[in-house]
Amino acid sequence: MLCAALAACQDSAVRMVANRLGIEIIHLEVRVTAQVDVRGALGMDTAVPVGFQSMTCDIHLSVQESTPPKLLDALHAAAQRCCVVQQTLHQPPPVTTRFRTFSPSAVESNETSVASKQ
Repeated sequence: MLCAALAACQDSAVRMVANRLGIEIIHLEVRVTAQVDVRGALGMDTAVPVGFQSMTCDIHLSVQESTPPKLLDALHAAAQRCCVVQQTLHQPPPVTTRFRTFSPSAVESNETSVASKQ
C-alpha cells in the first residue's frame, strides 16, 4: 500500500507541476518498487528491521519534443518537492498509536446503542 501511495502521489505531483509550468504530458508512468525482509514483520527474527529497507520510484515521462531541458529539470525538482508521500518518507513525523481495549460487553452495548439510533 505504501508503494501505491507513493506512485499515486508522484503521478499527481508530476501532473500538477507540469500543468503549472505549461508542459504538455504525452505519457506518464510511475512505478514504485521496494525491498523488504518480511522476517521482521512476521516476528521471525528480531534482528531484522520491520519495514522497507529501500524504495525506488521510476518515472517514465514523454513530453512535447520542443520542451526545453531546463523546464524538464524544473519539473523534476518541483515534482519531488511537492510529493507529500515522498517528503513524509524522507522526513518522517512522529507517529502516535493508541490502543483502546474494551470489554466484550461494552462493545455489544455500543453496537446496540448505535443500532437503536439508526
